Amino acid sequence: MEHDHMDGLYKSSNPFVKHIHNKRLKIIKSLVGTNEERLLDCGCGEGHLLAVLEGIKYGIDLSEGSLRRAKERNPGAKIIEANLANLPFEDNFFAITTCSEVLEHIPDYRKAISEIVRVTKVGGRIIISVPNERNWTIGRLATLRFPIKLKDHVNNFKYEDLVRAFGFEPKRVIYIPLNRTYQLALTQVFEFEKPQVNR
Repeated sequence: MEHDHMDGLYKSSNPFVKHIHNKRLKIIKSLVGTNEERLLDCGCGEGHLLAVLEGIKYGIDLSEGSLRRAKERNPGAKIIEANLANLPFEDNFFAITTCSEVLEHIPDYRKAISEIVRVTKVGGRIIISVPNERNWTIGRLATLRFPIKLKDHVNNFKYEDLVRAFGFEPKRVIYIPLNRTYQLALTQVFEFEKPQVNR
């Protein structure tokens, strides 16, 4: 991924693209709320999301360049090089775990979700955001933005896909930009709460 890829989206010259990505950050920030417990951002990238969240912050990613930028943006956070499929944390370690615009890149996303659930404490919250690939692809085609289909996006998620992978229903789903339905959404934000016993 190119240097400061996400920075280019949050500051995009396309006002609609810029709006969608910044709205996602604001929604996740509002869901996390005031937090003084341990928080993990999985696939933290360049650290934009971590920078707006509150808590004892941890971030993991695989890209050295992204980790460097994340540390610059979040000097008080613990930023670690780690694989989402094998997180270096104890069970039930975090009160809140976020994973924003990451799962679409991971072929074995079920293993990643299993790890996210494992490190989140019982009763803790898991906040996931994923794009609606179909609508982004249509939007890129309509506005002649290239590439039309992103090669590194190997998954497209609907509600039932994530429910199957987690094994339990989310507390809520927010669709961006209009919060109406999946059919009109460009991005989906899911808030899960880890149950006592996974069903």
